[in-house]
Amino acid sequence: MQQILVLLVLLGGSFYPAFSKSTVPDFGKELGVSVGNVDEEYDRYRKRADEFFNKGDYENALRQYRNCLEVPTFENDPYAKGRIALGEKLVKLQQDAYQALNEGKGNVAVGFFEQIVAENPKDSITKVNLTDYWTSEATKSYAQQNYGQARAQYQEALKYAIKTALIQVQIQNSEAFLRQKSEQTAKAAEPTQELEGNVISTFPAESPEGGNRPEATIRKKYMGVKILAAAVGLGAGAYAYTLNKQFQSKLDEVNRIGKMADPDGDNVILTPGEFNQWQTAYLGIIDASQNRWKFVASLGVVGAAAVAEVILLALPRKKKPTRLRVESSTQNIGLAIRYTFR
Repeated sequence: MQQILVLLVLLGGSFYPAFSKSTVPDFGKELGVSVGNVDEEYDRYRKRADEFFNKGDYENALRQYRNCLEVPTFENDPYAKGRIALGEKLVKLQQDAYQALNEGKGNVAVGFFEQIVAENPKDSITKVNLTDYWTSEATKSYAQQNYGQARAQYQEALKYAIKTALIQVQIQNSEAFLRQKSEQTAKAAEPTQELEGNVISTFPAESPEGGNRPEATIRKKYMGVKILAAAVGLGAGAYAYTLNKQFQSKLDEVNRIGKMADPDGDNVILTPGEFNQWQTAYLGIIDASQNRWKFVASLGVVGAAAVAEVILLALPRKKKPTRLRVESSTQNIGLAIRYTFR
């Protein structure tokens, strides 16, 4: 027994130096995984997801948030799970809104869009949809000369518009037409003036010097309004054409890069360089879509100018009155009858 114990002691002493110099193998290094790389992968997915979410592109945001859960040690990430639940809710609201628009239920669609903005105030896509809807409705009302309703609808569009200058101009135009109508109504309601039982003539006195008559001034103003309406319509039409051309060119660029970077159509871009190129083009089309309300408003201005031209052409021309006057003769004794042509 003592011999066995001595043998064990000797064996233990021989193994101790080798064991003390040994280290635990780095399995993470052998597998090519590190904590820093895992965090970077998660952060990359989360950053992309947040960018899509803030724009209102919830389908792509959901894909990236689900990628976050695929990263090791982040399978139960509460942030990604919460965003996925909210994103699925907003996707359903988007689908309901688009379906309502297709069915011609604009007010219902607006209700869904407003719920989305309430959940995600940064949603630029939904804000553009709301701006386009209210601007389109206001343009129809403006063309029908329902300026009170047009003003209210432009004010709704103003709540969501990113660039507000053109909408504010349309609000001011609507208010100007409303004031003009109010003044015309008040003037028409004034009683006819009478003096000693004789109605005061509304025809201006004839200028003895044969100067410019008020009718000539009215005709000049009438022609000026027609020229102004035509110029505004042509300018708005050219601006709308330019915006649409820019949007189409950026859309074509996104499609071209998408086919090049993702030829198999599985929504996966392998290289970071191709992804950055696609993302830059995609952000460009998002920026261009935010100018969509300008395109719609320009078309509205064109329509309003066309309606104004039609109204001006349809207005009845005032007939030139004639006048029969009895005067004393300047060359002979008696009376002379004078017939005036205008």
